[in-house]
Amino acid sequence: HELKRANVDSLLLLEARNELMYTLTWMKHIPFGENESNRLTGIEFKEKLDKESKEFIETGDIITGTRAFNIDLPNHTVYARSPKGEKLNFNYHTLILAVGATQIVYGENLLPGVRPGRLFTTYQVGEMLEHYPFLPGKNLIIYSGSEYTLEVALSAVESGIKCAVVTPRETNFHEYLQSESIALYEECILK
Repeated sequence: HELKRANVDSLLLLEARNELMYTLTWMKHIPFGENESNRLTGIEFKEKLDKESKEFIETGDIITGTRAFNIDLPNHTVYARSPKGEKLNFNYHTLILAVGATQIVYGENLLPGVRPGRLFTTYQVGEMLEHYPFLPGKNLIIYSGSEYTLEVALSAVESGIKCAVVTPRETNFHEYLQSESIALYEECILK
């Protein structure tokens, strides 16, 4: 929206996932924002942006399910692959890259990363809880201190998983965990 307001006449956003702001689809517990009057959960924020971005998807300014695989800088061309596997190319004057996070998919269940001893990243657990037909286990220990960690822990409890959060620092998680059965261990270092 800001680029359009600045009279940028040609704009294209390629999103590798089939929907914009995919990760926000499971951030449903913790509101964020600068002040109490405009705090939204991830899902509420995504719904708001989905309404605002609808016109750009309809006009072709945003193409979902399309992954860029090469950028030819001297010729100002981005090469991409469509959801159907078609090779596409787009010429540009100015290129802005916002790559987010890309995971390499491994394993029988198409989860990224190596998992010795059933060790997963917090992101992997979040994906399992929201988008896969299996769970990461019956007991879960999450080591991190971000709000995303808290989101995953709350979702795990909703899925019937016994959960503990271990953080390297003091947090404000107590206000969200008062009625939940999540053990919280703060200022802990794993060795």
